[in-house]
Amino acid sequence: NAIRHSKAKRISVTISFMDNFIKTIVADNGVGFNLQDIEQQTKENTRHSFGLPIIKERVRLLSGSLFIDTKPGEGTKIAVTIPFN
Repeated sequence: NAIRHSKAKRISVTISFMDNFIKTIVADNGVGFNLQDIEQQTKENTRHSFGLPIIKERVRLLSGSLFIDTKPGEGTKIAVTIPFN
């Protein structure tokens, strides 16, 4: 999705294994987006892409946490932390 939608020139992926969790961070220097607009469009079912809602649901089902930092023109950073035994 970062390649397809963000027009990024640089994308980084970091995966860290800690004692009881795994953390994945995907960051790009692309066009970014207004998160509130995407969430509203998803609620109104006016958007054909459901990438972020699917990510949120999967993270929730795994008892994890999701952090999204994005602004139009400033790229996007998505961090997911999932606990494991």
